[in-house]
Amino acid sequence: MRLRRAGLGHDPPRRPSPPGRRGPPSGRQEPRHRQQGSAGRLSPGPGGRGRPDEADRQLAEHARALRRHVDQLAGKDYWSAFDHSPELVICFVPSDAVLAAALRAAPDLYDHAQGQRVVLASPGTLLAMLRATALAWQQDALTTHARELLQLGADLHRRLSTLGRHAAAMGAALRRSVETYNQLVGTLETRVMVTARRMHELDLAEGAPPVLQPVTTAPRPLTSPELLAAELDELTPSRDVLDEEEHSPGGTSSTGRSA
Repeated sequence: MRLRRAGLGHDPPRRPSPPGRRGPPSGRQEPRHRQQGSAGRLSPGPGGRGRPDEADRQLAEHARALRRHVDQLAGKDYWSAFDHSPELVICFVPSDAVLAAALRAAPDLYDHAQGQRVVLASPGTLLAMLRATALAWQQDALTTHARELLQLGADLHRRLSTLGRHAAAMGAALRRSVETYNQLVGTLETRVMVTARRMHELDLAEGAPPVLQPVTTAPRPLTSPELLAAELDELTPSRDVLDEEEHSPGGTSSTGRSA
């Protein structure tokens, strides 16, 4: 309920802990590798009625129980289950009054928990942490999607260049085929068909030979810069090549005169 209220109802999938390492009860791998874990059950809080010494004894016992739980959480080393994670665990105390009672009986408990790399969190504190985590997740998701979109755009542009190179090669092959066909037609008209027509004129053959026409339609050239990018890169010499030609013995100097 608290996770959904903080905007974490659809959290990223949990990452399994490495072999031999135990993850926290409610551990979630968060953006920027921040690790959280919820506390287990604590002993019942101090009673509100009874003799003053009995109330003080219950408060002291409650503080000792929370201190033991802090030590147990610190001893589990939950952060070691992840390669990149701050060395801390968030210990959730289900009531502000319960946490306040423990701190009243043991004022050094909070500092002790901090020294053990355990953060004591009441419901209000935990909700603020979860909302901050939800915002971090959203920003991380946007950054990840933007990075993926940029990579997809780069891949698409590179593939368009490859496709343009293949299309240009196909167009060149078609042009060569048309040129070869036109040469064949020219040879037939000038070397073969004139003799066939003469034989028809002399009534030595039946039926007039057909008239062959050359192909006049040419493939449409590519003009899009995206499709011509790969071909332009191959045809355009690099700066290093230009510098070598400029400083070569037979090259041209910057003044336009031969070296």
